[in-house]
Amino acid sequence: MCACTVLSYIEKHPQDIKAINEFLVMACKNNILREGEFKYGNQAALEKYYLFPEKDNKTDSDND
Repeated sequence: MCACTVLSYIEKHPQDIKAINEFLVMACKNNILREGEFKYGNQAALEKYYLFPEKDNKTDSDND
């Protein structure tokens, strides 16, 4: 939502470099999901685990 607000501002003020930089910073962040299996609030770690299991599921033969 914040990134959309900044993007609307950039449309009206296309020369504002700071706003463009702030938009790029916000656009690169993960969404923080408040509801899910993980009871402590941030679901981003679980989502990455389910999307890319090969990164975390290393066997002993991978370390040789």
